[in-house]
Amino acid sequence: MNNHRQVAYALLRVTLGMIFLTTGIVKFTMGVSNFAAAVHPSFAGKLPLFLVTPFLYLLLFAEVTVGALLILDLFNVLALVLAGLLLLALTFGRRAVNYSTTVAGS
Repeated sequence: MNNHRQVAYALLRVTLGMIFLTTGIVKFTMGVSNFAAAVHPSFAGKLPLFLVTPFLYLLLFAEVTVGALLILDLFNVLALVLAGLLLLALTFGRRAVNYSTTVAGS
């Protein structure tokens, strides 16, 4: 990796992978249902709960999987697309509940 672009790409890929992997693992240590139960009330009346509930349960698995794929340098295009979609969905959710402290442009 003597090309600066390759080094920068690898560093960004691993950093994003670590963010997803560690946040997913922290949520797993809380327990999947405990995590979903803690977050669920903030979406009541703002988004359809029949969509929120499955998303909360799948989020942990998606974060760990995407993080691991990025760190291990596997299926990079797919992992980066999924990471982007996850970030998009999480940003939308934060804006929907008006949690502006973690979303820019509030």
